[in-house]
Amino acid sequence: MYKKILVAIDDSATSRIALAEAIHIARTSNAKLYITHVVDEILLNMHGHAKLDMGSSDDAAVSL
Repeated sequence: MYKKILVAIDDSATSRIALAEAIHIARTSNAKLYITHVVDEILLNMHGHAKLDMGSSDDAAVSL
């Protein structure tokens, strides 16, 4: 049904639900899944920098 699926995540509960659904659809339709992580630039600039925890993202990517 689908060949490629793109899902954008932003570390919100809603995006985690969307990611789970995208994984399910990709598996059932044998599609390639592409994930992009969206960061709110305003929040990054509020303190002049941001500490991003990419470890959990890397772990999630490996488990896919």
